[in-house]
Amino acid sequence: MIEGLSAGRFRPLVRGEFSIPMAQFLWQFIQSFVQSVVMPMAVLAFVHLLCAIHGKDRLERSLPTQVELARRPSLETRILDRNGYLLTTLRDEQARPELVPLSDIPLLTRLAFVSIEDERFYSHDGVDPRGILRAAWKNARAGHLIEGGSTITQQLVKNRFLTSERSLDRKLKEFLLALKMERLFSKDEILCQYLNEIYFGMGIYGVGAAARTYLGKRVSELTLAESAVLAGMVKAPNRFNPFAPGTAWRDRQRLVLAKMLEQGYISPEQARQATAEQVAFARGALRREGSDKAPYFLAQIKKNLVDAYGFKTAFGGGLRVTTSLDWRVQQAAERAFANAAVFRGRSGSRDPTLQGAFLALDPVNGDILAMVGGRDFAVSQFNRAIQARRQPGSSFKPFVYCSALFGGLDPNTIIDDEPVSYADTTHEQFWEPRNFGDQYHGPTTLAEALARSYNAVAVKLLDRVGILDTVAVARRLGIVSPLHDGLALALGASEVTLMEMVNAYSVFANRGMRAVPRPILKVEDYDGKLLQVCGVDQRDAIDEVTAFTMTQMLRGVVERGTGRAALVPGHVVAGKTGTTNGLVDAWFIGFTPRIVAGCYVGHDDRKGLGGNATGGHVAAPIVGAFLKEFLAGRAPDPFPQPVSVKMLSVCGQSGMLPCDGCEETWEMAFEKSRAPSEICTTHGDGGYTSLADEPSGELTQRPWLELPGGAEEMDGSRQASRGPYGTPQEPGDTEEPAGGGQMEADYERSLAPWVAHDPGAGGRVRTRIRSLMGRRDEEDADPPAAQPPP
Repeated sequence: MIEGLSAGRFRPLVRGEFSIPMAQFLWQFIQSFVQSVVMPMAVLAFVHLLCAIHGKDRLERSLPTQVELARRPSLETRILDRNGYLLTTLRDEQARPELVPLSDIPLLTRLAFVSIEDERFYSHDGVDPRGILRAAWKNARAGHLIEGGSTITQQLVKNRFLTSERSLDRKLKEFLLALKMERLFSKDEILCQYLNEIYFGMGIYGVGAAARTYLGKRVSELTLAESAVLAGMVKAPNRFNPFAPGTAWRDRQRLVLAKMLEQGYISPEQARQATAEQVAFARGALRREGSDKAPYFLAQIKKNLVDAYGFKTAFGGGLRVTTSLDWRVQQAAERAFANAAVFRGRSGSRDPTLQGAFLALDPVNGDILAMVGGRDFAVSQFNRAIQARRQPGSSFKPFVYCSALFGGLDPNTIIDDEPVSYADTTHEQFWEPRNFGDQYHGPTTLAEALARSYNAVAVKLLDRVGILDTVAVARRLGIVSPLHDGLALALGASEVTLMEMVNAYSVFANRGMRAVPRPILKVEDYDGKLLQVCGVDQRDAIDEVTAFTMTQMLRGVVERGTGRAALVPGHVVAGKTGTTNGLVDAWFIGFTPRIVAGCYVGHDDRKGLGGNATGGHVAAPIVGAFLKEFLAGRAPDPFPQPVSVKMLSVCGQSGMLPCDGCEETWEMAFEKSRAPSEICTTHGDGGYTSLADEPSGELTQRPWLELPGGAEEMDGSRQASRGPYGTPQEPGDTEEPAGGGQMEADYERSLAPWVAHDPGAGGRVRTRIRSLMGRRDEEDADPPAAQPPP
C-alpha cells in the first residue's frame, strides 16, 4: 500500500448515502490494481527492457543450468575417528556444516526470517516490485542506502551463484535467476535452502550451525526469542552478533518481534513474553568442535581426499570420512611423546631442531591408531612419521636375524661376539664394527646377541646369510626405501621412515602377515551413500613359526636387554632399540599382540643428541609410557603360539638344555623338529660348537619359505654374502694356535681377518678370554651403530 493513502484518511468526492462505500470500494480496487498489477508489470517490463538492452540471450547463457540450480550447496566435510568422534571439518569459504530439513525448523523460526527479510515472500514470484519501489522510496528520502529490495529468493541465488559486485549486469542475472528458481522449486524448498545457506558471522553458515554456536542447542529447540535473535543477525552479522559489545542485537531482536506482530504471525502476549525472555548464549561454543586434533595425521588425510576426489569435493562435498585413528589412543601417544625426558627444558623455541615422531598401528589390519609427526604442528608441518628418512641403527637388526633363521640358524645358535674387520680395497683400509664401549662377550647365542644388541654378531650374521637375502626379507616385511648393499646394512646404515619400521615389526606381532597401513576406513557422501570402503590388505610376509620365534627373541630385548624401559608389568612386550653413530637418532619399536608402536628422536639438522641418548634411554621410555596407558585395565594377552613350536629353556652360554651347573638360562622358541635335545656340556665335560666351526653346507634353510633370488639391483659384481669392504677370510684359514684350548682356538679363528692387519692382536686374545671367564653383567645401553669408512 502506497504510504499516506490509507482508507481512514481518504476524503470522498461525492456525497450521498451510498457514495462513500462505493468510492471506498473503487479506490481500494484501483489502489490494489496499481500495486498488484501495474507496478509489478512496470517493474518487470523495465527489467526485461534492461535485459534486452544488455542482451537477454547472452545473460541467460551465462546463468547456471537447471541441474546446477537444483544441486546441493557447498557442504563441509566431516572427518571422524574410528569411533565417530569429530576430529575436524574441511570447508571452503562458503561450505555449510549441515542441511537441516524444513520439518526440523520451528514454524515461528521460519516466520521470523520471513518477516524481517522478505515479508511478501509467499506472494511474489521471486522478484518483488513493491519491495523494490518501497526500498527505493525510503532510500531516496534518507539520502543513502538504508533498505534493500532483494527477496529471499534473490539473496539465495546471489549467495550461491553470484558475487557481491555492484553492477547492472550482476543485478539482471540475479533477477533472471530468481524468476527461474521460483519456477523450479516450491516456496518451502526455497526457504529451506535459504535458511541452510545464510551467513551468521564468524565463519558460520546455516541456521543449524548458528543455533549450535550461539545458543548451544539444536535448531528444533529454538524459542521465539532465540529465533528473533538469529533472524536479526542476517542483515549485519558482525554488528548484531550477540557476543559483540553493546546491545545492538537486542534492538534488532525487538524489531523482528515487532514485524512478526505487525504481520499477524504472533500475538501481543507472545511478543511481550519473548521480549522479556533472558536469552542464554553458549559463549563457550565459539571455538569450533574438532579443531587442531591430530594435525599431522589430518594433514595426510586431507591430501588423500584431494588426490582422490579433487579439492572442490573434498572441501565442499559434504563427505563423511571415517578414519582409522582412535582419538583416545592418539591422546595417549601425544602425552607420552610431549612428556619425554629428552624434551624437558628444551622447548621448541629454544631448540627448534630437536624433533622426532611417534606412530602406532593395529598389527592385524594395519589401522593407523595414532600419529605424531613432530613436536608442534604450528611450528613445522613436516610429518616425520611418514616423510623423514633416518638411519634406524640397531632397530634394523631383527631383519638380519630373521634372515638368519631362514638360513638355517636357530635362536640358540652360538656365535662369537669378538672383533672382526673387513678390508676396504677401495680406500685401502679396514672396517671393524665395534660393540658399545668396545666390550665383547665371546660365545653368545643369537637370542642374547639380539637382546643386548651386539654389533659384531649382527655384522657376522649378515656376512654369513647374505645381503641379498636379508634385503629380500626386509622387503617382504614392508621396507621400501633404498637399502645399503654392504655389511653396514646390519647396523642400520640405510635410511628408512618410521612408518616402514613400525609396519615391518607388525609382521612379527601378526603371525607373519603384513597388513598395509590403512588411514581411512570409509568415505560416505552427505546422504550416507558409500563412496569408498577401505578393506584390510593383508599379505604373506613370513611364516608364523619364524614370526613367533622372532617375537620371543625380541621379548628378550625388553625383558633382559637394552629395551627394559618399555616393560609393562603383567603384559608381554617385545621390541628393539636403535641408536645411530654419534647419538644422532634414538629409536625404539615395541609391540604387543594388540598394537605396534614406534618412536624416534633426533635433530632435524642431524647433530648429536648428546649425553647417554641411546634408544634404550630416550625412545624406549616414550613407547613404554604409551603402552602402560594403552594396556591399563586390559587383560594380559599372550602372543599366540603355533602348534608346531616348542618353548624351551636353554643354557645362555651353550644353547643346550640346561644342566645343574648352568647359571643363566633363556627361554626360546623352536620349531619342534629343530628343538635341542642334548644337555649342556659347556658346564660339564665338553665345550661348544660355534657358528665359525659349522660348515656352511650343513646349514639347511627352513623349508616353509623360499626367498626370492634378489630384492633389488646392486651396483658392481659383489656376491650376496660379501660387503663392499673386501672379502673376509673364511673361518679356518689361519693356523690353529698352540694353546688356550678350544675356546681360544675359536676366538683366534673368528679374529683371523683382524689379526692379519694387527700383529699385536694375538696377545690381546688371551686377555679377552680371561675377561670372559669372569663374565660381567651386561650394561644397560643400546650400542650405537658403527659406520663404515666414508
